[in-house]
Parts: sequence; C-alpha cells; structure tokens
Amino acid sequence: MNRDDGASLLVAFRGLQAESLKQGEAHLSVANEPENLVAGPFESWADRRSKALLLDGFLAVYEEAVSGVSGIVSIPPVNVSYH
Repeated sequence: MNRDDGASLLVAFRGLQAESLKQGEAHLSVANEPENLVAGPFESWADRRSKALLLDGFLAVYEEAVSGVSGIVSIPPVNVSYH
C-alpha cells in the first residue's frame, strides 16, 4: 500500500463519515416529528379537555345543589306598605 492508496482511503472515510452524520441528523428529525406533530398537540388538547370536564363537574354539582335547595326553601313574598 502506498501513500496514494492511504490518501484515497482517508478521503473515502471522511466522505462516509460526513454522509453518516447527515443521515443521523435526518433520522433525528424524523424521530422528533411524532413528538412535534402528535404528542405535543395531544397533550395541549388533553389539558384543555380536563379543565373543561372539571368545570362541567363543578357546574353540575352547583346546579344540583341549587335545585335541591330551591325545592326545600320557599320564602313567600312580603307585602309591605308604607303609609
């Protein structure tokens, strides 16, 4: 093996190394897509949905309590006349 062969191998190795780095970056980009396109938006939707369900639950309990109290407590109107 002479110097020209060694130089050619070095150039070929560096080319393969550069191509491997590019492929690794492309793979990382594809691997991050599910996180960016699916998991992130789903997490945001789930947070909003759980808050809405919590609020719906509070409102349902409040409405039930109001209807229960309005059936028990009945205050007749008072007629007051001032002379």
